[in-house]
Amino acid sequence: MAKFESAPAAHTYEPQPNSKPAPSPPPTADSRKSQLPPQVAEFVALANEGDPEALAKLRTLLDENPQNWQLLGDLANTAEKLLFQRVAGQDQLALESLRRKAAALREEISAPEDTPLVKLAVQRVIACWLQLQYLDAVEASSPQWTPTQATQWTRRQESAERRYQVALKSLGLARRMMTTGANRAPSAPTASAP
Repeated sequence: MAKFESAPAAHTYEPQPNSKPAPSPPPTADSRKSQLPPQVAEFVALANEGDPEALAKLRTLLDENPQNWQLLGDLANTAEKLLFQRVAGQDQLALESLRRKAAALREEISAPEDTPLVKLAVQRVIACWLQLQYLDAVEASSPQWTPTQATQWTRRQESAERRYQVALKSLGLARRMMTTGANRAPSAPTASAP
């Protein structure tokens, strides 16, 4: 696999690249764990040290309070937030605008009757769209790249475009399956009377 050079540092939408402080680092699993209730955080620490009782208690707490595992388990949402932070940096206007754009796009291509499969496809379309737009914006704002950097970045853009097109096709397929009922679980056979 080819080794890519990193993009130039000025990839946030700032009028003057060095006029603002560097973007804060994206949230990590540890920073998200700090949002958990103290009791859950305590069991996490003990379970990570190999305490089987703490692990059993942690599992019970997660079963009883799904919002705790949903905080860390939704990797698509986490990836979206990380991409927002990568693009916006510390610019709260850009961050809020990106969140609203993604939400508006999600609303435009979603429907209340969407099945879980369609919802996953919608989520993937949004993620791929964000990645593609980010790569295009970085490329447009970085005219001083070396030829090698430019070539590598073009490859990244082309790859993102392919992923986006595949996500759109997958969404179309999932919608067709929804209308034909193909993605619904088959009903259990009914017992016939003797």
